[in-house]
Amino acid sequence: MFDLKKILEQANKIKAKSEQLKQTLSTIEIEGKAGGDFIIIKGLASGNITSVTISDELWNLKDKEMMQAMILGAVNNFLATQKEKIEELSREQMGDLDIPDIFNSFIK
Repeated sequence: MFDLKKILEQANKIKAKSEQLKQTLSTIEIEGKAGGDFIIIKGLASGNITSVTISDELWNLKDKEMMQAMILGAVNNFLATQKEKIEELSREQMGDLDIPDIFNSFIK
């Protein structure tokens, strides 16, 4: 038999931890790179990109297709780093909650 009161308490804990996680993510800086340091994208783990840097060496090549490919690579690297950070912090902050496995996919 399920305990509605316990479920509601857990839901409130999850909501509070989720808000805390969002706040934490908005303070952590991450970056994505391509071509070594040819393209560097910096931003917050919450997803906001704050800067894009293109090296003078890449710019001077005047190779539009290469630059587009590197920008795409740097964006994908940024997104992969963001995903890893979100998963890491989710495990840390949500790990102490007694959440049935079926609900874990909703937290990620």
